Amino acid sequence: MTDVGQPASMCPPSVATTPRILTIIFGVVAVLLAVANWLLTFLWTDRYIGTDVSSSPHVYGLHWDDTQVKLWNYHPFFMVSGLASFNILGILSYRLLPLPKLIGKAIHAFLLTLSVSLACCALYAVVENHDTNDMLHVNTAHSWAGVAVLTGFFLQWLLGAVFAIPAIPDGVKSSALPFHVLLGVFTLIGGAACIISGLSEKTAYMGACRRTDSYTDLSTECRLIMSLALTVIFGIAATIAALLVPAIWAERGKVGPGGPASANQYGSFSANSTDSSPEEKSGLLEGERPPPPLEDASDDAA
Repeated sequence: MTDVGQPASMCPPSVATTPRILTIIFGVVAVLLAVANWLLTFLWTDRYIGTDVSSSPHVYGLHWDDTQVKLWNYHPFFMVSGLASFNILGILSYRLLPLPKLIGKAIHAFLLTLSVSLACCALYAVVENHDTNDMLHVNTAHSWAGVAVLTGFFLQWLLGAVFAIPAIPDGVKSSALPFHVLLGVFTLIGGAACIISGLSEKTAYMGACRRTDSYTDLSTECRLIMSLALTVIFGIAATIAALLVPAIWAERGKVGPGGPASANQYGSFSANSTDSSPEEKSGLLEGERPPPPLEDASDDAA
């Protein structure tokens, strides 16, 4: 029988490798969806934005110098790239790539630095566009949520820099790691919320996706927007699943199907269960007696 405290290498091969297989499956799905939402965002902003409604001149296209109209298109393009696409790739690169630790850390740091840089460019694009058109800043739920998520994103990046400085003691790094992970999950979920709310806000602002009596009559732009929303949601969900599978699987091994006091799938009991009897915690079966104290044993021997 295998005790829950034994390392994975001592468990049956199918059990020991299952978390790794699930992590790879969720990770590959997340990477594919990250690439998909990047491509969909590019197509929408460069070819289709505004085409669902009559607009003259056309507002689609990515032009950095057109601060009045087309500079704004960089906002969703860079924001989706930073908060979703490259953020997902950066997080999963450290978990999936079979590379030496230092190389994996370098790729992880590079991709997340790229993500933060793209998010900053996206913020500049919308601020400059609003200034040119004399529009208010941070006056919607989407914009306030964006400020909160970007603040957390930047703090998470700064916290990640702690692990790249050799002079920082290991104790400080160990203390910072949980906050680094939690901020990473926060930016993933918050980023998804901001992207979806931003798509909804832009669609409502343009009056798009309304003039139809059937789903089959939806324009190409509307289909792109809806597909983009789904790839962002499921891509980030798959990323979180890939991150949590090892921890969930470890807890699954500690608690059996009948509850903490029941035998797990290998026939052993959880020593940490408060519901277990003293005999179960000590490893004794029903009908067995504990060995005599050392004093009694020595007297018997004498």
